[in-house]
Parts: sequence; structure tokens; C-alpha cells
Amino acid sequence: MRDERIVFRDCPIAFWIFGTIAIVIAAMIPDVRLAFLPLGILSTGFASVLTVTFDRTRRTLHLRYWSLFRRWKRSYSRDEIGAVYVKEDNEADSFRVEMMLQIR
Repeated sequence: MRDERIVFRDCPIAFWIFGTIAIVIAAMIPDVRLAFLPLGILSTGFASVLTVTFDRTRRTLHLRYWSLFRRWKRSYSRDEIGAVYVKEDNEADSFRVEMMLQIR
């Protein structure tokens, strides 16, 4: 049986790089430690990785956010999803997926 899932993952690499640079600057320069260390910890600790999984056999959509300091997971059945739109962002050369839930 073949895998009936589609998985997308979005990693906030820019936030991780920014946070790591801020932590390194805080470690090297004591005068700015109070400003840069919390900024670096917040940038690396709260920037969430998003994993979107479409499971065709179970007809569900799973959203999972995780970072160093928090975890969040939500699942939606096909019956709860009203529409899915894919929009193109010409300026950023990327696409955005929007999911509309049905009101019950």
C-alpha cells in the first residue's frame, strides 16, 4: 500500500539565524548582553516550525506547530473544511494556502 499522505513543512530559518546571531553578540559584548540575549532567546525559542499533513485515507488535515517553548496540534476532518484557496504572492515569489472552515 502506498503512502496516501502529503506533507508540507515550513521552517523559520531567518528567525533562527537572527536569534543565533543575537545570542553570539550577547556572549561576545557584555555591554549589550541585556538587550541581545532575550531577543536571541525569543527569536530562536518561539519561532515555530509548521507541519501540514493531508491524509487522503482518513480524509483529515493535521496542523502541527512546534518550537523550543511550545507545541500546538490541531486536526480537521474533510467535513469541517469549507474551501481551500491557493493564492500567489507575486512580490515574494511564493504561494499562500488559505483554508476556510465551515460554520456549524
